[in-house]
Amino acid sequence: MFWTADNVKTPKGEALDWHDHQYLVDIYEDESKNIVLKKGAQIGITTFGMNKAMWMADTRTASIIYTFPTASDVSDFSRARINPMIQSSPHLSRVFGSGTIDSVQLKQIGNSFLYLRGAWSERQAISVDSDFNIHDEIDFSKPDIIEMYKERLSHSKFKWFLAFSTPTIPEYGIDYLFNRSDKKEWFVKCPKCGEEQILKYPDSIKGDTMEARFACVHCWGTITDDARREGVWKPTGDPRWGVSGYHISQLMAPWISATDILRREEASRIRPTSNLSGVKDFYNFCLGEAYGGENQPLNRDILLQCINNKYSLEEKGRNTIMGVDQGDNLHVTIWRKESATEVRLVHSGVYHDFDKELPNLMDQYGVTICVIDALPNKHSARKFALMYPAKVWLVYYNDTQKEFVKWYKDVETKEYRIIVNKIESLDRMADKFVNHVMVLPRLTVEVDMLIRHLCNWAKDKEEKPDGRIVWVYKKLGADHLTMATNYAMLGIDKLSTGSLAEPNAEDIPTKDKPITAGILEKQF
Repeated sequence: MFWTADNVKTPKGEALDWHDHQYLVDIYEDESKNIVLKKGAQIGITTFGMNKAMWMADTRTASIIYTFPTASDVSDFSRARINPMIQSSPHLSRVFGSGTIDSVQLKQIGNSFLYLRGAWSERQAISVDSDFNIHDEIDFSKPDIIEMYKERLSHSKFKWFLAFSTPTIPEYGIDYLFNRSDKKEWFVKCPKCGEEQILKYPDSIKGDTMEARFACVHCWGTITDDARREGVWKPTGDPRWGVSGYHISQLMAPWISATDILRREEASRIRPTSNLSGVKDFYNFCLGEAYGGENQPLNRDILLQCINNKYSLEEKGRNTIMGVDQGDNLHVTIWRKESATEVRLVHSGVYHDFDKELPNLMDQYGVTICVIDALPNKHSARKFALMYPAKVWLVYYNDTQKEFVKWYKDVETKEYRIIVNKIESLDRMADKFVNHVMVLPRLTVEVDMLIRHLCNWAKDKEEKPDGRIVWVYKKLGADHLTMATNYAMLGIDKLSTGSLAEPNAEDIPTKDKPITAGILEKQF
């Protein structure tokens, strides 16, 4: 903090405001190698990230990588935030000016280098080694690119890591990282009764959108602005994670009143377009909390309601549909259509052998249709599919095609292929559970594992580098049996239609227009 206080000014040349930002003092002084910050919007954390990067470059000989979600963010940030901050500080102007390199994406400070990168390009992620990775808005960055940046720390003696972001959905990105930290919260003391507490919405607010106040949850006394300023950080998680985590919400900011908070919440509910997005924005940007809502289509309560205790998993069967998610292991679910409104789970398990175990399951359960993803083990999947022509189908994802799903035979490879929109297919699968079309047997270890996998996915809006806003699939944990079930439901739907849909010519993949592969995003 002292380095920042002595050497850093705002872009307007003013001293940084510590009076209203006392919650930042411990964060600036935190010397942990791994720090994660789950935050609301406009509370000073991006400035902290910049200062941390420049402090490291000034006081160490190091290579620092600072990432933003997209390359355009890098350009805007470098010109609008970093350059004015350097120019407003005599010390930073001197040390940055001593270097020989000063561009939008790379700045030299003595013998140190600060790389500004987008978290979307694989080329940028593998170009340099690093001592300190700083990831700004990690939830809006590409997960597998963040993983690649982590590899750039492997040869460093420092291996420092800082990630901060407005959260999006539970158990994803910054929420996932924060939950695996010591989870520090800002405790404030009630001036009336002396009880320490975390300010939370709505419990800590009394009043309405005309006039409201922050109130003690024990005695209803007023929590003053000074009380909010003078809080203390206390861990609420397990320190054995070795990660220093902080949760920072707008309720901690003394310049934001309780009335402001209530008005923002009200605005989120009455927004004329997309109620869900409005409420989600309130939780994410104001409270600094992840929000699932309808973005997580399935939860344990919904799935437990699908259980019929009158039947169990079967050891064999006939006229069934099998879905296989392949990777290091083979995750398999087998289902049977009992009627137009009932599809029963027959079998669920984890296997390892394409050549023996999958054919055994085909015979043992009388599989009529098997749907398996084509990647990553394409050779093994194709070999298995060719053993059962027109019975085993290889699935690929293509979220840009005109139709939801295409079934066809590839003339060159003799593969029977399915091209499908991932988000729409998962939505349809979830609807079957919500409407109790899907029936699960009595709870066993295997059924419980399936339920846990089915809860480990969500969808969220994401801005692409070209500015498009699209819905994307995000995994929140192990989800292999989710995908196996999704594939099986494609087969169930095919049984319902009774015929193959011929693809439009522009939708059929070629060498010049490959299929979007069904490779799932990695977790942070």
